[in-house]
Amino acid sequence: MGGGFWIQHMLMGWIAYEVTSSPFLTSLSLGLLHFPYLFAGPFGGLIADRLNKRAVLVTVFALKASLTAAYAIAVAQGLVHTWHIFAYAISMGILWALSDPVRLSIIPNVVPRAGLVNAFALNSLGFNTMRFIVPAISGVLIVWIGSGYALMTAAALYATAATALIFVRTTHADETKKRTSGFGFMEGINYARKDPLVKAVVLLGLMPSLLVGPFTHGLMPVFATEVFEVDARGLGLMLSAVGVGSLVGTVVLASIGDIRRKGRVLIVMMGISAAAVLVYSANPYFWLALPILAVLFGAAISFHAISNATVQTVVPDFLRGRVAAVSAMVFGVQPLGAIVSGGIAEKIGPPQAMVFSGVVMIIMLAFIAIRYPVLRRFGTP
Repeated sequence: MGGGFWIQHMLMGWIAYEVTSSPFLTSLSLGLLHFPYLFAGPFGGLIADRLNKRAVLVTVFALKASLTAAYAIAVAQGLVHTWHIFAYAISMGILWALSDPVRLSIIPNVVPRAGLVNAFALNSLGFNTMRFIVPAISGVLIVWIGSGYALMTAAALYATAATALIFVRTTHADETKKRTSGFGFMEGINYARKDPLVKAVVLLGLMPSLLVGPFTHGLMPVFATEVFEVDARGLGLMLSAVGVGSLVGTVVLASIGDIRRKGRVLIVMMGISAAAVLVYSANPYFWLALPILAVLFGAAISFHAISNATVQTVVPDFLRGRVAAVSAMVFGVQPLGAIVSGGIAEKIGPPQAMVFSGVVMIIMLAFIAIRYPVLRRFGTP
């Protein structure tokens, strides 16, 4: 699963910049990948709480394989225009929005509550191991065989994941389906709105979606080409550096075990991310950018693992899928961040866009930490 996603993610940005030569459209195309979380995410939560999770995942990954193969053929034949890029991004985003709540809500049914941080960290570990390995290989494949044929490998990996899931046997994956009170997604919305801790974590989760992903991943092809003056292999190394940081972050979390002061750790991880964004904005050197990206995304991925564990710890079992979908809906604001990041980068330059991101992150973090003291207290003895 992770290998297919990271090949797809890198190729989407590279192809978009090849076709459009526009920082704005490149950032927007990657942002559109997450837009469907706003409208498809709720259905993913309902599916997670009502249907057989394994069957859903097999179907979704088979669709991802088919859609990516068709897009890869179009790229290889030189038939891709801007609207094809946007259509592919939105279609894949719908499939990811449907499958993510299923993947997240199944974990608490098979892992003891005390081990949730470890479980989410290990889940991220597998995903981010591919993030470390695949982008560098993808950059070489683009140079050797072209973008279309390189993207075909993502389709093959999605097909492999779908096949492997057929043989997976779960024990408690469908318990939530039997206890769900109905199809009302509003139950999840109301719970997240009324529980101050869940509300604070969801609001804090807006920051990576608005200000990290669109400004770093969204502008990475632009930074590679215009700021660092490297080719696809350089972009692959940048994405691999992101994978190294994510990998180290998840290994550390998995080794630590349960974290008592989860709320404070969430605030610290987001603060580290904001500082790394500002340092990255001032750096003109390619090789120095790699460790900065590693630190930035090591903190970001740690934030995601701990925030997921925090939410799933306090949410009742029959609502886990729908509340997970509420948490995932924050990914849907990425197009807004992409519009802002792409617009600033196109008008005054990519480094200035990153400065804007870092400053706004610090302001938002301070506001949320002060406004929701329950976040600072959660997990303390």
